[in-house]
Amino acid sequence: MRDQIRAANHLADVTVVPNGVADPHLKPDIPRTADIVYLGRLEIAQKGIDLLLTAFARIAQQVDGDLLIAGDGPDRKSIEKYAAGIGIAHRVRFAGRVEGAQKFELLAQARVVVMPSRFETFGIVAVEALASGTPVVAFDIPCLRAVVPPDCGRLVPAFDTARLAEAVLELHGDEARIEAMGRHGREFVRQFDWDEITVRQERVYERVARTAGSVGSGR
Repeated sequence: MRDQIRAANHLADVTVVPNGVADPHLKPDIPRTADIVYLGRLEIAQKGIDLLLTAFARIAQQVDGDLLIAGDGPDRKSIEKYAAGIGIAHRVRFAGRVEGAQKFELLAQARVVVMPSRFETFGIVAVEALASGTPVVAFDIPCLRAVVPPDCGRLVPAFDTARLAEAVLELHGDEARIEAMGRHGREFVRQFDWDEITVRQERVYERVARTAGSVGSGR
């Protein structure tokens, strides 16, 4: 969005302040399952769940976990039909809408969280997954590039389902790397603490107010 604004007006003064994420306050030693998790709106055009299903179909016989899809939305029936059409319906589970502590526990229990989005505005699920200590595999699109650093997950060429499948499979079988990425992720997301975000937002307001005051006084 910043780049689009600057493209429209090269004189625009744009400051980006990200969303925050709440401390999940997870219980210690939550057991990690073998499941690969998607969390978000069940909508294909933006969220790319069809791409995730295609990728999972490539590796379903090589992993012992299921693809767990959490969330609700208008495309659930289409997603179920697509999964059945490519022969993986029996390996796809739907958890429905999850919120609050249940959401963070689900993310913490995942082996890997996958964000197959075609586009996003921020990628809050990626940040929530990292806050829960679980690495993220996603497509290399601008907003997710900003919230999935290399030591916290894997970014693959946009919309390449073969590479997405390879990255998920590689991480799925490497528990030591998963735990290391989980530690790095929890450290990385400290910058998204709501108190820190509030301070950054306040600084923007103060700077704008000073600028407006200077213009108003003729200085």
